[in-house]
Amino acid sequence: MLASVLHTVIIYAVVIFAMRLMGKRQLGELQPSELVTTFMISNVASICIDEPDLPLLSSLVPILLIAALEILNSTAAYYLPGYAALLFGRPVTVIQDGQIRQDALRHLRMTPGDLM
Repeated sequence: MLASVLHTVIIYAVVIFAMRLMGKRQLGELQPSELVTTFMISNVASICIDEPDLPLLSSLVPILLIAALEILNSTAAYYLPGYAALLFGRPVTVIQDGQIRQDALRHLRMTPGDLM
């Protein structure tokens, strides 16, 4: 029982460290790739917590590797604008000169209610 508690505390600390290392603040600020990274980290962390017989390193290494890959991904996006556009998409103006652009809303599959 004590080993399970210790694994949980260590995994929790490593996940917090990894998320802070990646610079994440709020769920609403995440790009799609960052959201996938968050889900992957939580999945790997839960495996070690659910299976106390697994060695602790079997979760710590993948968590830190996923965090390192996310940092590498965001660094590449910073230095390579084409890669950033592919990864994050391009911004779309939905309101121009005080008017809602219906064509932009259709492109984004949004309704005016979603925009409000």
